[in-house]
Amino acid sequence: MGKLKVIERKKRLAVTTSVLFDMAEADAVWLAEKKGELPPGSYRAYMIERIDEPLKPGPQYEFIRHFDEFDEHDLILMSHNSALTGIRAIRTLARDGITPANFVFTNGGDITEYLPVYEVDQFYSTNRADVEMADEMNIAAAHYDHIAPTEGLDFDALIKTTNVTRLHRGPVEVRGQHKPALARTARQQKFGKAARPLPFVFDFDCVIAGSSAEEVFQKQGLESYLQFEAAKLMDAMEEGPWFQEFKDMALHPPGKYLISIVTARGVASGMRFFNTLAHWAIEPNGEIHCMHGRDKTPILAILQKRFGPSTQFLDDGDKHVARAREAGIISGHVLANVRK
Repeated sequence: MGKLKVIERKKRLAVTTSVLFDMAEADAVWLAEKKGELPPGSYRAYMIERIDEPLKPGPQYEFIRHFDEFDEHDLILMSHNSALTGIRAIRTLARDGITPANFVFTNGGDITEYLPVYEVDQFYSTNRADVEMADEMNIAAAHYDHIAPTEGLDFDALIKTTNVTRLHRGPVEVRGQHKPALARTARQQKFGKAARPLPFVFDFDCVIAGSSAEEVFQKQGLESYLQFEAAKLMDAMEEGPWFQEFKDMALHPPGKYLISIVTARGVASGMRFFNTLAHWAIEPNGEIHCMHGRDKTPILAILQKRFGPSTQFLDDGDKHVARAREAGIISGHVLANVRK
């Protein structure tokens, strides 16, 4: 009798359309309709009129393209929109050879209830409330905020190019197809089968590790924090909201993920950081930078240059995330634990 083949569970990432694409104009139309500035049905008509136009990629698009190169990954596209308005997203992905395992369109309903059902490991969204709900479910989640301001949008021009009554004149004419063809195959032939490791750069406190030390710093100041760290020097820190994902990727067979850590910890507090990694028996295969409170952005820019444009940075500090985004680095804001 032959040996049973063990099938490793795939890593499952759920991402919303607003993270994946540049939805600034579309969101402006949706908001204007909601406020009564545009007639009912405007958003749906706006999307249908542009059904054959690929959506513009957002800053996360290159990372998702890279993520989807791995057979061991499943991508789940989630949206509060209806399936009809989501057709542009589906076709754009197909054009580029990106093949989600699942599509979820709730037509205005909650999407977070489905995260456990789809066994999601990571969740990325521009909806802060959804990310906070995922945090409560103990799902590794990150918030993105790249939607541009909508002031100055020419609604008159949009109305002229969007025929709301078209929806009531029978079927929509589909003029062309975003053919999936060989985009993914071509990428794999060029780079090999996901030959490039997928790069992640993590903050430490409140992301990989828990928030106990950060809470002391925030509430009692630097001196008390250093005393706390000195007393706890040989004690490993508690696990944070992204620990399981960090561990899974760091201990994964070589060649799949490239894991680095960029932390604000310095000399006085850095030793506990290293002791904690030793306690966990986890050694990242990328780089480690203890910044001693310095701006992380220059280091992140170098890492992005070295590792490629799909480099993903995850931090709980809003200032660090904002600076990184301004520098063009894919940055997710981890909302669990302490908010800085």
